[in-house]
Amino acid sequence: MKVLDLGHLEAQFGLIIREKENHDNYALLRFEDLHKVVEYYNSFKEEDKHD
Repeated sequence: MKVLDLGHLEAQFGLIIREKENHDNYALLRFEDLHKVVEYYNSFKEEDKHD
């Protein structure tokens, strides 16, 4: 992922998942990796069908 350098600022684009109690604990999901998140979610749905 390229970081957009704006001098004193920088930007990254994606979705952030963070803890409600500790906002310093977060993960940035890049848009190009969203298909991996969907595959991971679908694997749980498949496991649930088999139980």
